Amino acid sequence: MSALASTLTKEQPVEMTDALSPLDPHLVRTLQGHRSAVTSVAFSASARKQVASGGEDGCVMLWQFAPLGAVSPNAPKRPTRAFRFAGHRGAVNKVAFSKDGSVLASASTDRSVRLWTPSAKGQSVEMKGHSGAVRCVDFSSEHLLTASDDKTVKIWSLPARRFVCSLGGGGGGAGGQAGQFQDQVGVGSSRYRRQHTTTDETAHSNWVRAAKWSPDGRVAASCGDDKVVKLWDVEARRCVKTFFDHDAPVKDVVFSSDGTCLVSAGDDKTVNVWDARSYALLQHYASHDAPITSLSLDPQGRYLATASLDSTVKLYDLRQGHLLYTLRGHRGPVRSVAFDASNLSGGAHVFASAGADKVVMIWKAHLDADLTGPPGHHPTKNRKTPKTTTTTTKRGAARKTTTTTQSSSKVPT
Repeated sequence: MSALASTLTKEQPVEMTDALSPLDPHLVRTLQGHRSAVTSVAFSASARKQVASGGEDGCVMLWQFAPLGAVSPNAPKRPTRAFRFAGHRGAVNKVAFSKDGSVLASASTDRSVRLWTPSAKGQSVEMKGHSGAVRCVDFSSEHLLTASDDKTVKIWSLPARRFVCSLGGGGGGAGGQAGQFQDQVGVGSSRYRRQHTTTDETAHSNWVRAAKWSPDGRVAASCGDDKVVKLWDVEARRCVKTFFDHDAPVKDVVFSSDGTCLVSAGDDKTVNVWDARSYALLQHYASHDAPITSLSLDPQGRYLATASLDSTVKLYDLRQGHLLYTLRGHRGPVRSVAFDASNLSGGAHVFASAGADKVVMIWKAHLDADLTGPPGHHPTKNRKTPKTTTTTTKRGAARKTTTTTQSSSKVPT
């Protein structure tokens, strides 16, 4: 079951209300097509410049446009080709591209995951196995990871799309249902030969909000409404570490590109950065005024972006251990943020944010630009004070904020 509509989207005019340097983060595109809040946004790593988004309207949008690296704030905006994929019977909670960009996955409240061909045809296949809403989906090179309200994290083989195992046996019926499905389809990967789930003692005790692979695919991290973050040895099917440092539900978790650091954030408005090897807490940030909904690290793992219900996106320099920018562009809660891992040239970072205002915003920043200079130049002296970037479209007036941050140490280089 899938349907497709193709259209040309009209991009909102962008008005910069603060006189900032061209190197500072600035808005280069706004994308509109969803009929309700946008819950997730993701970039494709393929040569085709694509952005996908999912929303509470149950649709997946695929945006295709010219390379963003050549776009300047004052350049004429080219029409963006947009495709709307319909098939889910509930809100889309998460979208993610495969490593090569050839497959787009969406997780939904309808308890299913769909794998889409990211093209005009919009063909998809449905995967079922969870007994609750699916909150997150993430790709490794050979497997798919899903997280659900049934308190489990599940692994699926690719490209066979077969269920492999569950990490966490909470939710009773969920583990049983998964086991029946597994017996029917078998296992599609020789790496995971023994079929079983982990014990309830190590499982999540509440909804699992996010689950992500480590870069090498040997470890997975998950977090949820039970206020904990868990690290899993995937091959051994066991939880190797549980972090109890958050005081409220944890909404997102992500590994650094080298797998040495783990970052989490949630309803307690804080960000925690851990050493994924020693499990030591490296940094703690408390700079948002409302729950944090989403995290993303740049390709080098130096810069962190966070989205929050306080209507802001914040950028941090993890190596220096401080907040760099607060971005205000959305009119309402920001639900998702994502760096473009394939677009980094000359220090230019591209990232996207999406929110309850039904808008996807594409931003560009030269975050590394002031890290180089003549002898005696000390760029970090100019970066201790966070900057506030205020951006509006014709729909709303600009607003300014002040920001604070707390950190415990620098992330090792």
